[in-house]
Formats: sequence, C-alpha cells, structure tokens
Amino acid sequence: MTGLTTLLTLGYIGPGAGIGLIGAFFGLLVSVGMALFMMVLWPLRSALKKARATAGRDAETPAETHAA
Repeated sequence: MTGLTTLLTLGYIGPGAGIGLIGAFFGLLVSVGMALFMMVLWPLRSALKKARATAGRDAETPAETHAA
C-alpha cells in the first residue's frame, strides 16, 4: 500500500531512451512544420500556375490563334 502513496519516485532513463525521445520529438516537429508549409504553399502554387496560363494566353496574337 505504501507504493501507491509515495510522493517522489526516482527512476533512471538511459541515454538510448533519451536520444530516441529527442529524435521522435524532432521528427514530429518537422512533420508538423512541413504540413503547415505545404498548406501555405499549395494555394500560392495554384495561383502562380493560373497566372502563367492567363499570361500565356494574353501574349498570343490573333494571327497565331487562327493560323492552321
């Protein structure tokens, strides 16, 4: 019963577990960062593609569009 009421528990975590925890934390941090980055980048890429397509259509002369 005394094990259930202790206020302080001492334990040892070896260097392997600590390095694994740090690696998992950084992996999670990078994946969340990349997801946020792609959420911002995706609409910008789409807008650039549409702008380039529109600019390419506007640059054509009427002679080029009817020449066949």
